[in-house]
Amino acid sequence: MAIEEQLEFYNFDDLETMATKEHSMVTDVRRDPTGRYVATALTVHGRESNQIWSFTGKQIYKVTKKQFSQFEWRPRPPSLLTLAKEEEISMNDCCSSNE
Repeated sequence: MAIEEQLEFYNFDDLETMATKEHSMVTDVRRDPTGRYVATALTVHGRESNQIWSFTGKQIYKVTKKQFSQFEWRPRPPSLLTLAKEEEISMNDCCSSNE
């Protein structure tokens, strides 16, 4: 009997499922520190398959790597900018994209 591995992307604010996806034979699931992305991996040698999903369940990236054995998100170091400077940059970025 085949086992189907289902990934459920759930919205806790609205208490509803946003998407259900399948990654056959998934062995690892990792959420990035921001909560915006999920990585799934099959790490059985000779059958490697790796995918990255958005928090809504949209597949963003898929790749097969030989002898893939582990996946971890690289932690982001703390910002060296002040909160005011980060807000200024964010506002400038927002305004410059509208021009």
